[in-house]
Amino acid sequence: MEPHSHLTQHILLAGVLSPEMFLVIIPLLFLVLLFIFQSVVFYPINGFLFRLAKKLFHLKYHKKKHLTPQLVLETLNDVSISETTEEEQQLMKGVARFGDIDVKEIMRSRMDITAVEITMSFDHLIQTVISSGYSRIPIYEGTIDQIKGIVYVKDLLPYTKNIDTKDWKRLIRKAWFITENKSISDLLHEFQEKHIHLAIVIDEFGGTTGIVTMEDILEEIVGEINDEYDNDTEDRIYHQLNEYEYLFEAKVTLNDFCKITDTEDNLFDDLPGDPDTLAGLILELAGRIPEAGYEVKFEKLDFIVESVDKRRIRRIRVKLPQMTDTDE
Repeated sequence: MEPHSHLTQHILLAGVLSPEMFLVIIPLLFLVLLFIFQSVVFYPINGFLFRLAKKLFHLKYHKKKHLTPQLVLETLNDVSISETTEEEQQLMKGVARFGDIDVKEIMRSRMDITAVEITMSFDHLIQTVISSGYSRIPIYEGTIDQIKGIVYVKDLLPYTKNIDTKDWKRLIRKAWFITENKSISDLLHEFQEKHIHLAIVIDEFGGTTGIVTMEDILEEIVGEINDEYDNDTEDRIYHQLNEYEYLFEAKVTLNDFCKITDTEDNLFDDLPGDPDTLAGLILELAGRIPEAGYEVKFEKLDFIVESVDKRRIRRIRVKLPQMTDTDE
């Protein structure tokens, strides 16, 4: 088998995209390239991205060719995919799947939203900002389903030493609401147009189901993004215990689970409850909130509930097929 055949299968997924979608993907490639240059100047995929994006722009704007999925696939082959590194292949897999991912697959669920009630004091707001490390804090009234707006940390800076801080509510900016079935390619375009970086995700009844950020979208392409403020031990969604066994935070999305474990991303598509997270998968399979130690098998994967609280599954251990086959 040729070295790039596996990658080609992923790129073929782009066949489900409309030609117009590639008008989004082309500038996206340049956006990713710029982002990577800002992080690590000589990161190895820069050369490949530059060659690919340059050739696509040449075809579109100089030769006036209509960018079809087949043409993009041919262009990928022309820029020597067989010589790409593992990092480059992972990036292109992300690009190929980009147009087929919905917001609900990457959003942070409502249970994990850091937000402040509008009646709280300015001091409470500042403490929330410090403890969370987030630059944008949703503000709600009564319940998280009633989001009133977003506070930007940069707007608070002039008031941190001001004794009269009772009027901080006037700093609340308008929130932007989207549905959970919105494509992340459309979302990226809207983020760019509106010059915002965070959206509130709502369900069909108007209730809050989660939030999604620009960083969440970029991570679908370039992988996990960590900066100097990220706590690597507390914020990691999984730990690899050995070659075939992982310990996951139950809140991890099935989309991320499949990427981390290199599992087929359509494995859970036929489940009736359409779960979005690993916790949702276990609840669907168990039909209840299971106790610690509960074990269930799905396809060739073994799931063991490691810890729970009164209302939530916290951590889940996963054994991949090789571990199961070896044990048998």
